[in-house]
Amino acid sequence: MQDAYLKALYQTAFSSFVQDILLRVLTVVAALLFSLGYLTFHQFVLAFIGSYGFATLLLALYVMYLGEWHLRPSKAALRVVPVREVLSFSGFVILSSLSGTIIGSIDSLMVGSSISLAATGVYTTAFFISTALTIPARSLNKIAFPLLAEYWKAQDMPRMADFYRRTTRLNTVVGCWLALGIGLNLDFIYSLMRPEFAAGATSVLLLLAGRLFDSITGVNGLILVTSPRYRFDLVFNVSLAVATVLLNLLLIPLYGLTGAALATLLAMTGINVARTWFVWRAYGLQPFDFRIPLVLAVAAVAGLAAWLVPITHSVFVTMLVRSTVLTGVYGGLLLLTRAVPEVSNLWQQVRRRLRF
Repeated sequence: MQDAYLKALYQTAFSSFVQDILLRVLTVVAALLFSLGYLTFHQFVLAFIGSYGFATLLLALYVMYLGEWHLRPSKAALRVVPVREVLSFSGFVILSSLSGTIIGSIDSLMVGSSISLAATGVYTTAFFISTALTIPARSLNKIAFPLLAEYWKAQDMPRMADFYRRTTRLNTVVGCWLALGIGLNLDFIYSLMRPEFAAGATSVLLLLAGRLFDSITGVNGLILVTSPRYRFDLVFNVSLAVATVLLNLLLIPLYGLTGAALATLLAMTGINVARTWFVWRAYGLQPFDFRIPLVLAVAAVAGLAAWLVPITHSVFVTMLVRSTVLTGVYGGLLLLTRAVPEVSNLWQQVRRRLRF
């Protein structure tokens, strides 16, 4: 509720930091203390729960700092929009969110029932590695949701179309960089775990591809859920859940862990193509221009350059060198080609501040 409230106030940066970074850091610290024997399992569970309580407290203090902490009930909001309409919209959003929760866990459950509990651990780890790709898009979506609602309210379709294209470009740029960074350094990531987990490397690559496509297709889901045809968002999410289950039933027996990841990739790609087409067909909005293929080409060149880096005696050193080459080539080519105006503007601001 605090996150939704801050989203409505256009104050999302601190909330994103607390939920996407601070909570993860606190959880990792607690897990390390448990693995080193400083915490019992019971104490670890308490620390895990306490980290969420701490995050809740921080967000509450931030709301107070903004001067938006109001506890006195008011009927004014209920006079703006009829309660029945609010409840109807909320019901569809809740059902749509439930289907999203099912999508995020059903493949792991089906891996466990079809293969083994150990395979579930390997696949779930691969799944969580790939979720790193969703953090930038999720943070951007917190900003996008209230803005899109305002554009619909004002019927400002030109600004919405421009916002749709710009967010898609940014998601593509950041998504490609993260996907390549994770994919090229899987050896280092899995070196931090027991050897058995490396069996999920192919699953990570397939899941990264699915999440990257989800980022590239932009904010089509948010445009749909804030539009007058918001009910169709539930249709798409239910279709995605059904497709995920059916594809898992078909592919897990054939390909094991790879089949589960491939099912997720195919389901996410198919539903995003359908949703993007629906938004274009219904409202004439589509996020693609010549810059998207150019960014993908730059990413491919940068990824190839990093992949050609020779493997050294240390996976850590290899990771550092590959990441440096990837970032340098990728950023340099984006600036040279001027593929993304936002990146070029950011570079100019950095240069002015550093005075060179």
